[in-house]
Amino acid sequence: MNHSKDNVLFLFTCAALTGFFTLLPQPLRAEPWFDNLKLAHIGSLREDITLLNLINGLLLDESQIQKLIITAKKAQREYDLFQENTYPIQNDYYQKLQILKNHLSHNQIIPDDLEKSITILEKEYKSNKHLFMQKIKIHEADTGRYLNASQLNTIEDFQPCTIPPKDLSQPTRAGQATSNFKGIENMLDTARRLSQNAYENYVDTFLSNMLSEFELHLGRMSDEEKQQEHQRLKNILGRARLLTDADFLVQRDQLVLEIVEKYHTFINTIKALEKETVRFHGGLSKVSRYLLNPRIIPLLKSHLAAIQTNSRLINRNKYATHHVQKSSSDHVPKGKEQKKSFNDFFRLIKLNQQQRKQVKPILIEGQKELWSVLVRSRPDRIQMIQEFENIKQSSVSESMKMVKLLELLSLKIPNEDQTYMERMNNIKTNIHVKFKQILSQEQFIKYKTSQIDIFDLESKK
Repeated sequence: MNHSKDNVLFLFTCAALTGFFTLLPQPLRAEPWFDNLKLAHIGSLREDITLLNLINGLLLDESQIQKLIITAKKAQREYDLFQENTYPIQNDYYQKLQILKNHLSHNQIIPDDLEKSITILEKEYKSNKHLFMQKIKIHEADTGRYLNASQLNTIEDFQPCTIPPKDLSQPTRAGQATSNFKGIENMLDTARRLSQNAYENYVDTFLSNMLSEFELHLGRMSDEEKQQEHQRLKNILGRARLLTDADFLVQRDQLVLEIVEKYHTFINTIKALEKETVRFHGGLSKVSRYLLNPRIIPLLKSHLAAIQTNSRLINRNKYATHHVQKSSSDHVPKGKEQKKSFNDFFRLIKLNQQQRKQVKPILIEGQKELWSVLVRSRPDRIQMIQEFENIKQSSVSESMKMVKLLELLSLKIPNEDQTYMERMNNIKTNIHVKFKQILSQEQFIKYKTSQIDIFDLESKK
């Protein structure tokens, strides 16, 4: 289907959450035992991606990268030596724990010599680890000297992530200028531009979605707490809408701070506890945890090679007498991303053949129902699908496109007492009800979290 129907509430929520969740500290603990993604190959890939996000955000020069590679190699040698020295201890410890497990399984009394040997092995391992940590701290100090203050601050505020924040090179910090809260600023801008009708249609649903996302990161709120926070945020948005353009520019930073101030206290407390935990246990700072990680060595080497290659190309082009025209295949036009097919969707959520036969007609029927509404001419003889395409092709900002889409979707369908967004949501709800009868719980969750627009899937491919 050749139309643009992104879930605008999702986009609107993302605009705010992008600015907010870059502030959240990640807990310094292992992944929970029930984490479905706790697979070795996925864990390694995610670790590499996290390190690459940090490397890209640090804006390192060639000299810094070369020094960091040398220091990381020294740290790797220390780690290899530590593993070699403690291998007999770890092996003996493992054997003793197996014996201990056997005693506990049969509810037997633990022999004194077993208890004593386990205690000795634990102390011996901790002693070796302490010596190893002291050596690593020397390399940590060297690494810190290679970086400037801005880069050290970036590492301090960096949180592990798979998809990098757009402003990674200037991460948001407590007390820093609110110009970095771009997502929340965009949310305020969008709320101000909406007509009263569109605003009233979307604000409560939007804030409910936003608070649900907050709960995933900060824990459950009681119904009363959620209602109070909903009203607090709604009041701030309402005040922003009443301001003149000039007053809004003056007061925008303060409004942003009001939105996040409640969470800043929580975030700063967690960060302070993390630092205290590292200090109390003689642990390593983020500089060591990231830049002395052996996995970063090949990533730094690749980054260095890319910089050197780009530098050579720039110098070569600087003295070139003519420009070589690029092939059209080298450039993918904006907005021409490959659409997903039904089969892509089926593979993603792992449907068997029987499920595919049941699901496909539901998707086709839902698309036809929506399409029949979008191509219906309004009193001004314009089809909604035509308006969507005009907005998609326009040169206005993404924020303004979002406003225009929200305004359009808040219009009533000709000859019906229902808006376009309400119809879209009703169609999708009906599809969800049918999906729940066909899909397993795991498949349905995978579908719900995939962010795939089922209305934009193509049946042929």
